[in-house]
Amino acid sequence: MVAASLLLAALAAPLALAKPSTPRGVSAARAHLYAPNKDGTWSCLTAPHVTIPHKLINDNHCHCPDGSDQPGTAACAHLRQHQLAIPGFYCHNKGWHPRYLPLNRVDDGVCDYDLCCDGSDEPKGKCPDKCAVLGKERLKEEAAARHAQAAGVEARRKLEAEAAKMVQELKAKKGGLEGEVKATEREVERLRGVLATVEEEERERVVQHTESANVLYDLATNKISALRTALKSAVETRDTAVERLQRAEEILRGLKETYNPNFNDEGVKAAVAGYENHLSTYPAPVGIDGTVHDLLEDDDAELQQAAEADGADRRKGPSEVEQLWGFTSYLPPTLQASITTWISAAKDFLVENGVLMRPETTSSSSSGEESAQLKKARESLSTAESVHNAAKKRLSDLETDIATTYGPNDVFRSLKNKCVSKDEAGYTYTLCFWGSATQKSIRDGSSVSLGDFSSFSVLDEAGIESARLAQQGIWQHIPTEATEGQAVGDVGGEEGGDGSDEVVLQYEGGLACWNGPRRSAKVRLVCRSEEGLLEVREAEKCVYEMVVGTGAVCREGSEKREGAREAGKTHDEL
Repeated sequence: MVAASLLLAALAAPLALAKPSTPRGVSAARAHLYAPNKDGTWSCLTAPHVTIPHKLINDNHCHCPDGSDQPGTAACAHLRQHQLAIPGFYCHNKGWHPRYLPLNRVDDGVCDYDLCCDGSDEPKGKCPDKCAVLGKERLKEEAAARHAQAAGVEARRKLEAEAAKMVQELKAKKGGLEGEVKATEREVERLRGVLATVEEEERERVVQHTESANVLYDLATNKISALRTALKSAVETRDTAVERLQRAEEILRGLKETYNPNFNDEGVKAAVAGYENHLSTYPAPVGIDGTVHDLLEDDDAELQQAAEADGADRRKGPSEVEQLWGFTSYLPPTLQASITTWISAAKDFLVENGVLMRPETTSSSSSGEESAQLKKARESLSTAESVHNAAKKRLSDLETDIATTYGPNDVFRSLKNKCVSKDEAGYTYTLCFWGSATQKSIRDGSSVSLGDFSSFSVLDEAGIESARLAQQGIWQHIPTEATEGQAVGDVGGEEGGDGSDEVVLQYEGGLACWNGPRRSAKVRLVCRSEEGLLEVREAEKCVYEMVVGTGAVCREGSEKREGAREAGKTHDEL
């Protein structure tokens, strides 16, 4: 028996050297990192230049700068997380999921069953192993969580399908808008042609009226010339008759003064008697008034001056039509009265027959005002251009919306125009995705703005912004298991539960607080099968934090991680 025992011991010695025992706080997968050197020493994991005797591992004194020599004690707990080369204290948790516990919680006299249900983080006998009991409870919780996660993933698929349908509808709407833009563009071009035609007609009408005014002006001038000629002839005839009458009166006057009344000549007596009667009827002597002659002579000079002035006005004046209506002012005063009635009748005749526009129309055209037809053409074109520009703006906005990426598979697009609400502490809080956040008093109905959507980011597990939604591939960088320097127990959180990064919406620019900043809200999205506002609180003055559930942040990767955990649990049990 003794020989057999010695033989077994001799055979076990090489095996022990080949596979050393696993130090406390180290997983079986990392046990090889703690194998001693040939000389019985051991090198720190990330500082191999530091070498210590292998027996000093877990001696409750921190020798390595990376804390790797004390995986099973709290001796190196003073080091910062980024300095440590180990994730923490490894809890095997047989019957449950293995976890890493922060080093500062090792041998602290507290049973940390939330991470170490086997009690291995405290001295033996201090914390009984409860993994079997807690495992059953947590299995139920995880089953419920997996069911909720599956429902959330299904909700996400529906949101993705809804987003795809929205894109198709937008593309169809884009086709309609493109047709509307082309139609309104054609209408604008047509109305531009109409306006050009009306403007040309207006210009031709002014020319026609100017030509009509010239015809009337020439007609009036010719008429005045004829009247002057007739007047001169009548004056000459009158002058001849006066001269003859004066001559006759002189003969009769001489007969009266020289005839002999005693001479019985009846003819002479009758002539003298008739002359005396003529004198009693027309006692004033007959004479020629020189005023008419003077006027006619003066009018020749005045008409010449008026013609020259009119020619100059025509060359520099803006409207000959206006000058036409007032051409009588160029006539001598003695002729104005006789010609005014005839001119007035001629004007009315020409206006009524459409040869000339009415004086007010001509005046408005010459002063820069537009006719009713031209004004209507301009207004129609302006309206058409406004409609065309509005259609182009809607098309441009639609194209921008279609080109915008709303996350993987456009899933966040389906949340547009959706709102969630929750009553909390006397207020109704409402959040609209990509819109605004408000706080409404239940008592009096007054509403306060908490801000408008301003940014969309992803926070890593430490709460640090790591990426923007516009960047591609951010969803592939979500960690699926604990990494070096990070405690497994700290992964995920009560809301996330799947170790994924958090999507955060920022709302800013709300109503300013009294003696404070403008209100704002930070909205954390968590996986849920339905959209809903789960939590809301005022983290600090005028700064609100909300938790909103939506299927848009649910990912199928978490289901795979759960499967891996179940496989790991089964392996540990074996």
